[in-house]
Amino acid sequence: MSYKVVRNSLGKVLAFGPDDDNYDPAIAGDCSLHIEDDEPALIPDQKKLAADQINALESKHLLPRVVREYMLVDFRDKAAKAGLDPMTLPAYVKLKALDDQISMLRGQL
Repeated sequence: MSYKVVRNSLGKVLAFGPDDDNYDPAIAGDCSLHIEDDEPALIPDQKKLAADQINALESKHLLPRVVREYMLVDFRDKAAKAGLDPMTLPAYVKLKALDDQISMLRGQL
């Protein structure tokens, strides 16, 4: 017996069952294995949108990733030497928020 595999747009296996024209994973019941898709599939357009948003944010603020990472470490080091919490520094908080926003978008790639 051969089997049909049902995949999402990114190729993740969602279900499989007998390979015949009547097989429908939505109504197959006991004759198939259903695998829950725990994360929504990102279609390529969404990935491109996330990459475009990252590029726009980095260009708008003139802060590519390497510069942001250096500045965050530098802020933390200087704050520690002065006995301060970096979260009390408005510039650090603003830069950290931008970095967190870009990190969230990078997670979608």
